[in-house]
Amino acid sequence: MSPSTSLNTAREPALEAKRPSFTPLTGLRVAVTGAGGRLAKLLIPELAQVCREVVSISRHEGPGIMSWQEALHDGLRGVDVLVHTAWSCVPRTSHTPGDSVGITDTHMCSQIMTNKAAHELKQVIFFSSASVYGPTEGEKVTEDHAQSPRSLYGATKSYVEHLFSILGREIGLTPCVLRITNPYGFAYDSHRPQGLIAHAVDCIKKGKTLDVWGDGTLPKDYLHLSDLSRALQAVIASNLSGIYNVSSGTSHTSLDVFRLIEAITNHQLALRFCPGYAWDCGMGAISHEKLSRACGWCPQVSIEEGLNEVLRSEHILH
Repeated sequence: MSPSTSLNTAREPALEAKRPSFTPLTGLRVAVTGAGGRLAKLLIPELAQVCREVVSISRHEGPGIMSWQEALHDGLRGVDVLVHTAWSCVPRTSHTPGDSVGITDTHMCSQIMTNKAAHELKQVIFFSSASVYGPTEGEKVTEDHAQSPRSLYGATKSYVEHLFSILGREIGLTPCVLRITNPYGFAYDSHRPQGLIAHAVDCIKKGKTLDVWGDGTLPKDYLHLSDLSRALQAVIASNLSGIYNVSSGTSHTSLDVFRLIEAITNHQLALRFCPGYAWDCGMGAISHEKLSRACGWCPQVSIEEGLNEVLRSEHILH
């Protein structure tokens, strides 16, 4: 199989997107929570290039990062847009015995929306997850699809979506909820049991064996980080509210991904198949049609292109 071979990559038809009304990002002061997290670390520099100012907020202080306590005291004053990416767990760690899943996350949401400065915000964006839908293999999934999350991670995301909506109603601000699929395009992090592609690339780079949950046949939607970054900027520029899927619109099994990596690198991955997790489930075609119509955004990076880029950035391809 050549690197250009498509595996289950039927994309949604081209959309006749309406011309949205844009707000120049250059005039906006944007705050991003979870600045110490993986996604925020990658998205903040992109926003900083186009916004007037980006305020980085985290529970853990660091260079150039505002503490959560400072943000709640006076740090949100003058902020136009709040992007809430902070989250206390990933799907696997949400099932760690003894963890108080969701307590930190719901508390943070309440603190944001009851803060005096929230009344002055033009937009609140919450990074939710397509995991709120639960198993949807073989289905086309729009934002109206029933929610039946299998993981505590997905269940808590769903709950916080509702919490944002209720608290937002009280101050006259409808939040923008982004149900994001599986982002990739970042480096491997040994401390986080998340990111199939990052783990697979690290294993092929170092000649290690990759542990695979289950038999590798569950389909997932993989969204390249650059597409997520463009989606976020389009959402801010269009001042959107409501609920939107952010997805590639295609699904691939783990085995599909492994075959593409092997074809691109001409190296075979060593795989160890392990028992799957009850909360892990397959995705159908997560539709991004609503978001595309609302702001003109569409994903641009195919899985083949994205894998080539990741492998080049890791110096596996030259």
